Amino acid sequence: MKISEIRARNLRALIRPEVHGNTAEFAREHGLDATYLRQMLGGHRSIGEKSARNLESAIGLRRGSLDQTEATTSGSAFQEIEKALNEADFLNKDQKAHFVGLLRTMSQSKKKSD
Repeated sequence: MKISEIRARNLRALIRPEVHGNTAEFAREHGLDATYLRQMLGGHRSIGEKSARNLESAIGLRRGSLDQTEATTSGSAFQEIEKALNEADFLNKDQKAHFVGLLRTMSQSKKKSD
């Protein structure tokens, strides 16, 4: 699998309808262009090195997170998201707890399906 395909798969895994609603809302939440994001997710645009690093920065992920393969993605990506949620200054304590709980539920569901 090409690195751009790995990045698209990992990015797709971050956009959860139950959390973000849709790609446009995810893009808006992170200051990204929704059309450009959909093109990358749909394979019409490759996610190169520069784009991957910019996406990680905008989303609040550790550098290189989108490059991780299947073996490391599920746990690591969820951990990165949980870390970002806990550090978010725009969420109150209850909101953080709600989203972290939802994230853990999704992580457990993914492990059961694997």
